[in-house]
Amino acid sequence: MDIRKIELYPRIVGVYRPCTLDFQIKMWN
Repeated sequence: MDIRKIELYPRIVGVYRPCTLDFQIKMWN
């Protein structure tokens, strides 16, 4: 699991996808 990707990706797509952070955590876990 790459925490850096989890922190960066949601910031980019979080504008139109608020639940991206939770989604990414599930994906990377």
